[in-house]
Amino acid sequence: MVGVTVPLDPQRIMMYSRLDRDKEQVVFKMTEYSNLAKGLFESRAEMHRRVYTHQKVKSIEFMVCDALTLAQEPLGIRDAVADGADIQMYLHLDDSLIQRLQVLKADQYECARDIQKAQELLLQVAKRKLYKYVQEVTVSAGSPWQDKLPAAEEIIGYQSTSATGVRLRAEDVIVCETRIDQGMKSQNPMDRVNFYQTRDAEARDRHFPITVQEVTNMFGTVFQDKKIRVYSKDRTPAVCSALKYAFEEWAKNKLQAQIPGTPWRKPRPVSNFLNDNAVEGSKMVCRCSILLCDISGSINLVWCILPCRLYEGHVHQHQECDCETSFCSFKLEVV
Repeated sequence: MVGVTVPLDPQRIMMYSRLDRDKEQVVFKMTEYSNLAKGLFESRAEMHRRVYTHQKVKSIEFMVCDALTLAQEPLGIRDAVADGADIQMYLHLDDSLIQRLQVLKADQYECARDIQKAQELLLQVAKRKLYKYVQEVTVSAGSPWQDKLPAAEEIIGYQSTSATGVRLRAEDVIVCETRIDQGMKSQNPMDRVNFYQTRDAEARDRHFPITVQEVTNMFGTVFQDKKIRVYSKDRTPAVCSALKYAFEEWAKNKLQAQIPGTPWRKPRPVSNFLNDNAVEGSKMVCRCSILLCDISGSINLVWCILPCRLYEGHVHQHQECDCETSFCSFKLEVV
């Protein structure tokens, strides 16, 4: 569903598993080492890498956290997590906080300005105007930065104002780390799994661990991956470029890491539909239909005109639209 293939064969795991009643542990046949290591533990790490800590997922997480922080008083978050708070208040801190924040009437609270900012953040999430992912770097296993995280002020200290013409602000920069492992931090979880074998009649009832070197030399020896990421709350291209330059300079200086650049991508070609359907003297209007849920739960249909690119000799409209929602459907109409 999310595009991640999980090479796990659960039927074989169930078929070749036993219960060690003395140790109260499930043990597996020796031949299932690769099935468990790759299909279970490595797939878990891959799901975290490509889904749970995806760049867009983390952007939405930061925006929702900022929104809830701004509205923590009217939502009762601060009182619910205070020492000695009623457990019933804490149990109400669920997903309904988002809907409660959307319907709050800001003018009824002293922190009206903060509530409006929080609601604006949620609206930006719905429109996919997310915090901009800038760059990331992988921290090597023996680096002293494995247990440290740079401050935003330290990174923007490497900015080049003369080259970019932009002065970065620490409050617009988010520095975060992602740690992905196979379930036991820096240790190999397969070291805790016991196996049995059926070839040796004397060893059928004996259960034992297996080291990775006994199986293959092609499995890795590092089981935890740390990355340092930088996001920008300011989506302006000039600011993002300046922050990317500053972060890469910091990485070269502190981590001695060369961040690989993104390959150049050709511009997306104009659809042939425009050339095939344009008529001399007509106007081709490209309309983007955006479905947004308002705070009452109903659906609003919003129309906006996108810039149309036609070949020379045809009349077309140019009106900017900053809609970047992921559930847009485009309609082309000849008017």
